[in-house]
Amino acid sequence: MPKRIVVDDDGIRTEGGPGYPWSEIVSVGICVLVLPPADQRLRYLDVGHVSGDFLELNEDLDGWPEAVAAIMARSGRPGPDLDPEPVGGCVEIWPARTVGG
Repeated sequence: MPKRIVVDDDGIRTEGGPGYPWSEIVSVGICVLVLPPADQRLRYLDVGHVSGDFLELNEDLDGWPEAVAAIMARSGRPGPDLDPEPVGGCVEIWPARTVGG
């Protein structure tokens, strides 16, 4: 049974599994891979930890769309449109970056 992604005031985690508190998360990106031979697209969240470790949370986990929406809302900016997302890369959705300060 797939685990559910949880995004709340405490941080990002899977129910009954690994996770990080917000104070230890350095970045969150939405990444897209293309898997051969049929060029299947796979999206996942890449959650970076201060230690250099990371979590990869695949889109097939329960609650993935809600987790993306919650992270984007927390960043205070609109996130990327997931459908035309460029393949083979990542787009950072957290933290919110400011220009010039």
